[in-house]
Amino acid sequence: MLALLDSLKTPMVVSDGDGNMTFANRACCDLLGRSAKEIKDTNFCSVFTQPGQRGRAIENYLQLF
Repeated sequence: MLALLDSLKTPMVVSDGDGNMTFANRACCDLLGRSAKEIKDTNFCSVFTQPGQRGRAIENYLQLF
């Protein structure tokens, strides 16, 4: 299943219940400019938030699209 997710052109991450990312597909890695190894076990909020923006991270991210 992870191979299928990795081949998608839509950026995707898989996280555990605490928000720690266990998988990021190639499209997500390209978007973030980080490798899957760098992203793995990183908390979702720390990747998608700028300092001082914690509560608005997803809103800001979605505005890009």
